[in-house]
Amino acid sequence: YVNYGVFKSTDGGTTWAKIYTTPVGAEGGAPPITALAVDPRSPSRLYLVVGFNQVLTSADDGSWSDLKVRADDPWSLAVDPTSPSTIYVGTYSGLIFRSTDGGGHWASTSNGLQASGVNVIATVASAPGTVYAGGHNGLFRSSDGAMTWAHLTLGVRNVGVYPLAV
Repeated sequence: YVNYGVFKSTDGGTTWAKIYTTPVGAEGGAPPITALAVDPRSPSRLYLVVGFNQVLTSADDGSWSDLKVRADDPWSLAVDPTSPSTIYVGTYSGLIFRSTDGGGHWASTSNGLQASGVNVIATVASAPGTVYAGGHNGLFRSSDGAMTWAHLTLGVRNVGVYPLAV
């Protein structure tokens, strides 16, 4: 059994406190945490993707609640820095879901997105509504809050995108 979790430091990394422990599964293993995001306007609010079935949030480093995303396989997430109540969740099967009310309601926003798995999502603070998604088969961009997507070729069309920074 490996004890996975989320740790937080408030002193530049000198000391760490565990603020989330992944639950032990039926076989004794713990599901991985595949994504972590911080609300840019309220740094105490965190979002986690745990395993392939939960998106959790906490505002107090201890109490976690399930956001009940309608996806079977959440994998990545991002919080819009210009509108922190807007949250994007990417799935391993290649869909993206968006909430504009802090996770209360979710809608699929995958029009034109032909990703085979959404490994990573990034938002752009200087360009409201611009979202990038990296998948097993390339990089995608939306300029309208993830309503429509374009596959960016960048000279190489089918390259896997995992880490992504904007």
